Amino acid sequence: MKHNRAKLGCGDVRALVEVVRDLSQLATTHGVGMRGRDQYKRAHEPLGAELMFAYDVDASRARTTLDRLVVDEVEVEVEVEVAVA
Repeated sequence: MKHNRAKLGCGDVRALVEVVRDLSQLATTHGVGMRGRDQYKRAHEPLGAELMFAYDVDASRARTTLDRLVVDEVEVEVEVEVAVA
């Protein structure tokens, strides 16, 4: 849990993803206490916001997508448009 606190404080998206992944895996195997659930929420919210802005969807859809990614371990396909000048 101490490592998660440090990752939450840095604000790096990859670190937040690690916290969400690790705590969701821990929840399925051993269970997570109140502190772990709070850390999960603190990491989950900014990731949802990132998805919301990156994919131009509403907050509800972003949260649903993130939950699906965590639970189902689905890969995200990102379409990149390259502008040729």
